[in-house]
Amino acid sequence: MTIEAHLDSLATLAHLLLVLFRRNGTKFVPAQHNSNTQRMIHGHFWSVATAQVRQIDEYYLFLDSTDPLEQMLGIICDLHGPGTQFDCIQFEERATAAMSIQATDSRHPEWQRGARRLTGSFGHMNPRAWLL
Repeated sequence: MTIEAHLDSLATLAHLLLVLFRRNGTKFVPAQHNSNTQRMIHGHFWSVATAQVRQIDEYYLFLDSTDPLEQMLGIICDLHGPGTQFDCIQFEERATAAMSIQATDSRHPEWQRGARRLTGSFGHMNPRAWLL
């Protein structure tokens, strides 16, 4: 699938979600999931536009990430301990606990301090950082 076709599919999904959510509200999909999906779609369009403006020839859409995904992976790495590497079984064991932590963080945003090592870094949103 080309990036153009992928973005076309994402735009269709965004518009369908908008119409269905406005008609059915949270009976169709939870509000937070709808918001996260719309932000993810917006982020993909933003990244492609940024890559075009900066004249980046190679762009891999699957490397684009969202902040909730980054937070989830950060929590899983924290739960793993000092090592940053883990396998699929260890990921599965920690995913439920990480989702519970994220749910608590979303209910109490004042408890979150934010990332310390990544302060000022937007590496997951910067396409130039992906090229080696």
